[in-house]
Amino acid sequence: MKVLRQTGTNSCSCGGQQLEHDMIIQRTQEDKAVARATDPDSRENRPLKFDTEQLDYTMALLRTVPTHRSLSWLVSVSLHSFGQGTGERKNKGVAL
Repeated sequence: MKVLRQTGTNSCSCGGQQLEHDMIIQRTQEDKAVARATDPDSRENRPLKFDTEQLDYTMALLRTVPTHRSLSWLVSVSLHSFGQGTGERKNKGVAL
């Protein structure tokens, strides 16, 4: 207690911050539970940038375009995003 008095901090301030933190966590968890219950398609992550139709179109073009770089320029998709899309489709067993 002596150190707390010397620095001028109140011993209750730390508990108040923890209480506020716990309340925020609790409200967030409750809101997520309500969102999951009301909307089965709710996502906690960022929304997908490209939907399956766009990826299917890109994969179809892959057969006709000579390089991945030219394909990414043609459909305005970065090489990184394109690579992620092909990797996910391979894991799911979708034909490229």
